[in-house]
Formats: sequence, structure tokens, C-alpha cells
Amino acid sequence: MSTQLDSETRLSLERALDRLGAGKRRLPDPMLAPWQEFHDMKKTSMVWRMGSGEIYLQWFFEWYAGQDDQKRQAYKAGNPPPEEWSGFFDTLDLRILRKTE
Repeated sequence: MSTQLDSETRLSLERALDRLGAGKRRLPDPMLAPWQEFHDMKKTSMVWRMGSGEIYLQWFFEWYAGQDDQKRQAYKAGNPPPEEWSGFFDTLDLRILRKTE
């Protein structure tokens, strides 16, 4: 069983990656939270587990982990996740903590 994105969704994902400079690793500062960048994608969508969404999450984590604690706290305060994404920042913070141990 394959998951096929409709052309509008695919175009939206391609545009998002183009804005990020796909492959260049020069990330915008600040990055949009995943639910803002892909506002039409549910958290349970397969797009977050493969393809463009997965890449975006990896890049977002890379950017977020590169911020100092004060900037991360300010970002979280200014970009509260919708209910569907509750716990997202806690998960990222735990990954950062584990990397520094």
C-alpha cells in the first residue's frame, strides 16, 4: 500500500523545502514550527514519518537544538502548539538533554 500525495499537497511540501534551501542546511532563523509550516497536515499524517515532513522535523530539531535555553523558552512561549501537537517541545527538550549527557 503506497501513500500518494495529491498534487496540491506535494507542491506545498516542495515549496516549503525550497524556502528552506533544501540540501544547503542554511536554516532560517527562526524556523516556523511544524504545525505552522505544514498547517494543513495532521500530526498523524505519514508525511511526518517519511519524505518532506520527516526532513522538516529533522531540520527543525537541528535549528531548535542550536538555540540557547533562553531562546528556546521564548520560542515556545511565542509558538504554543495546538492540542494535537501537545508535548512536542517536551520531547525535543528531552532529546537535547540526552545528547548533552
